Amino acid sequence: MQVSFFKKRVRIQLRRDRAIILICLATSLLFWFFVKLSQEYSSSGEVRLNYYLPPDKAFIQMPPSKIKMNLEGIGWDLLSLHFGSPLEVSIDATNQFGNRLSEQALRLKIEEKLRGEKISITSLDYQNIDLRFENATSKRVPVRLHASLKFEAEHQLRKAPSISPDSVTITGPSSVVDSLVFWPTDSLIREGLKSDETLSQPLLPPDNKSLKLNPTKVEVLLPVELFVEKDFFVPVQVNQVQDSFIIIPYPRIVKLTAVVGMSRFNELEADDFMLEANMEGIEIRSEKDLAPLEITAAPDYVKNIRLAQQSARFTFALKDSLDVPPNPPN
Repeated sequence: MQVSFFKKRVRIQLRRDRAIILICLATSLLFWFFVKLSQEYSSSGEVRLNYYLPPDKAFIQMPPSKIKMNLEGIGWDLLSLHFGSPLEVSIDATNQFGNRLSEQALRLKIEEKLRGEKISITSLDYQNIDLRFENATSKRVPVRLHASLKFEAEHQLRKAPSISPDSVTITGPSSVVDSLVFWPTDSLIREGLKSDETLSQPLLPPDNKSLKLNPTKVEVLLPVELFVEKDFFVPVQVNQVQDSFIIIPYPRIVKLTAVVGMSRFNELEADDFMLEANMEGIEIRSEKDLAPLEITAAPDYVKNIRLAQQSARFTFALKDSLDVPPNPPN
């Protein structure tokens, strides 16, 4: 019984000793923390800049919305600045700074916000901020699609992609806005296309932050379908007329192959094409009897038109020799 009681007394004493040691360590750490924060330190921070301009004015080049700064001060003050509300400075850009905010003027504006704190600014990462502005204007320009599209085998666009809305309103400084003729989308990259797709595509963000876009996104429809080959036999026509001669091409018809989408496969016919023998520069009875063949008319929805042969021979005949004699009287 005595041994058990002794062991219990020892355990209680050890717990008390540990508690005392922990309290001493915590007190020492807290004291060390207070001492450290009472010393001076160097640090970095950030300040947000809010500019005022009348609604009918716009910056030629948007000034920075925040800048970095290097600071020196008591640890307590630096810690309070770091964990407190973001430091913000309001700047009236209309006239008082003469279109340029110097480092000294900006430093004074920041120090006004830091008044009461034992913090000094050692440097700013901007020496001068351009505050030039001019009349604001708006202009509506067409949207241009910037895209890289890859299709599954034998699939292509059946017509140009459509964009909705097809134009965008740009607001900003008149000297910049007036020179704009279109606005591109951000890069659209699609692979393995084999059917229609409708995508929400953002417009390219302006480098000049003083420009505002409305809307900032457009809807792009990519009309994709299967394309197949279709063959025709098309008559060869001659693009040169002689008063007394008839130019006869050989062969008279040539095989033509075109690639067409399935949606218009049945409506495509041979009459939709015109094939001509180019006789330009070829004289009658010349030793040269070959004329190149050219497709001079074709629907805009067909692709990859090719001919079975690229040229045709020709002969000349007198018109009188081909005239048909009148029927003899009864």
